[in-house]
Amino acid sequence: MAEHNKLYVIELVDIGDHVDLPYKKIGITGSGNATLDTRLQQLSNTKTPVKARYVAAWEIENARGVEQALHQLLSDRCVEGEWFLDEDDQMVEQLEPLMTLFNATPIDIREYQEGGSEGIMEEHQRNRKARKLKVSNELLGEIAALIEVPLRSSARQSGPTFFGDATDITYYVNIRKTGKHPMVLNKLKDRTREAELFINDELGIPTNHVSHSMSKEMELLRCTPLTPEGIARLITAIERKFDNGE
Repeated sequence: MAEHNKLYVIELVDIGDHVDLPYKKIGITGSGNATLDTRLQQLSNTKTPVKARYVAAWEIENARGVEQALHQLLSDRCVEGEWFLDEDDQMVEQLEPLMTLFNATPIDIREYQEGGSEGIMEEHQRNRKARKLKVSNELLGEIAALIEVPLRSSARQSGPTFFGDATDITYYVNIRKTGKHPMVLNKLKDRTREAELFINDELGIPTNHVSHSMSKEMELLRCTPLTPEGIARLITAIERKFDNGE
């Protein structure tokens, strides 16, 4: 596929590991732009502690049209030119379903990363994952201490998970730097509508349906972002309402 049919996402990394840079660039190669091989060299100055690295890339027809569509979609997060704010480090995860719809083919970006600081960059990524897991564990502990019913729990990089044995409901909390975190309820099955009415009407918390690619029979509800206290109150209320033992 032609070089100008490659679309990429680049992030900036402080290899000194002192600053979290919440910006990502969405661009394309060819047609006056650099190739994947040379683009990082243009953005990274070897004498500075800030380096550029690919976080995703795809081969796709009409890459320029897709690029423009993504820029428009993310216009409220645009910082400068093709650079966008990604405070929660969720941009690539959000783009992947769209790229699937566009029939884009993922590119293995490892061979295109700048080689001179590869080891340092890998260590930075490991450190960042460790920090995310630490924050997830801290949030898990904070919410668990406020929930008034017994639940099992675990921590993911993106946030803590709680599971109610009495209701067979899984709660996925996704960390946001704002301090208010969206939560997705899973395994509601035929009780989804009842739960949605309860959460929306009785508790006054807006929700919306979320599609689930793994199972057409499984319905999910995403709740509006809440504080840890709000999440704990919501989980407690749902567990008490839908306890299978009642």
